[in-house]
Amino acid sequence: MNRKRRWILSALFVGALLLIAIGCAVVPAYERGNLADAAMALDGDSLADLYEQKMLQTREPTLPPAGSASAGCGCK
Repeated sequence: MNRKRRWILSALFVGALLLIAIGCAVVPAYERGNLADAAMALDGDSLADLYEQKMLQTREPTLPPAGSASAGCGCK
């Protein structure tokens, strides 16, 4: 029974390694800009959230800016 269990675990391990290796790819230089876009971030901020933050900063100058200085008029 021990030999069979070891074989199954080895097969699962090799299968997992193959799945991980299949997911690796070289990204061409001209596509790296698309991956660096704010929409591709994993932190949960979507473009709609960024747009809403910008609108709130522009319309409400009394709110503290989220990371940048602003005069409240929309210019930076």
